[in-house]
Amino acid sequence: MASKTLPVIVVTGASRGLGKAVCHKLASQGANIVGVARSEKLLSELKDEIEKINPECTFVPCAGDLSDGEIAKRIVNTAVEKFGRIDGLVNNAGALEPVKKIANCSVEEWKRHFDINVFAVMDLTKEALPYLRKSRGRTVNISSGASTRVYQAWGAYCTSKAALNMFSACLAAEEQQIVSVAIRPGVVKTEMQTTVYNEGAKNMDPSEYQKFQKLHDESGLLPPEIPGSVIANLVLNAGRELSGRFLSFDDPELASFRD
Repeated sequence: MASKTLPVIVVTGASRGLGKAVCHKLASQGANIVGVARSEKLLSELKDEIEKINPECTFVPCAGDLSDGEIAKRIVNTAVEKFGRIDGLVNNAGALEPVKKIANCSVEEWKRHFDINVFAVMDLTKEALPYLRKSRGRTVNISSGASTRVYQAWGAYCTSKAALNMFSACLAAEEQQIVSVAIRPGVVKTEMQTTVYNEGAKNMDPSEYQKFQKLHDESGLLPPEIPGSVIANLVLNAGRELSGRFLSFDDPELASFRD
């Protein structure tokens, strides 16, 4: 049975890409993890990896769709029943689609997008708040450079990530006992970038698409381990002076959180 002295961190979108890299780093730092993703198989594989990285850490898989209105309670109940506490959330799960211009997109598509990128984050955070207050814990919300810069056909994504930044700031203002940070992870080698590469040419501005295409073709995408390490260190150690901020993983202020 895992030591109850280890911090307990919930990570969404845990089974691959950035979320998986965050989980690996958390294990190496000595944390228990509740990993959330849709694939039971990938979560089971990640559990085996975590146990190899640090046998003293416990990884608890929680499979489900974050757009399901009941999953936030299940995630929090799973963490509390297993460990008795929650010390941090990494709200990493997110969607890029629809990659369409506003004129060609439906309100229903935007609503589905916001269910994942904004409302699921709010729901999980709200359910976890009583435990985060007790532990004086932290939330790290994975935002994007697109939250402050417009990309054609990314209207839903740009808008949802801007909303996430403000959600983090509002949470920081209202909840003085916890730290809430929004982080730009950079252009990371994940399935989201594969979607941009394969689908972006249809609707994106050609010059913007070519920038992402070049990064992909010339191996310029960031390995997820680089921002993942910063994110893991933040959810374990971020101080009150960072609360409410939107920061890039490579900001000078975060130098002490980089390995």
